[in-house]
Amino acid sequence: MNPMECQGRGAAGKVSRAAEIRAKRDKIKLGLALCLGATVVTGLVSSKTSRRLHVAAGAALVGLSAWHHLLYTPKKKQSP
Repeated sequence: MNPMECQGRGAAGKVSRAAEIRAKRDKIKLGLALCLGATVVTGLVSSKTSRRLHVAAGAALVGLSAWHHLLYTPKKKQSP
């Protein structure tokens, strides 16, 4: 097997669409984990600053969750 194909690259060396989506999914999952951790930590600390950070981290978590959902939703086929 060609080593380029193992990395999601075709014969021309270009990154395939599936590999690109897989990389985006991995980045989104990392962002979700970081936002969840920040939400938990700021939820345990009681100060005005941590309360604001808690709300911001929660909003980021909701936004990343929506983006994550869109990456896993298959595109609808267009009829001719």
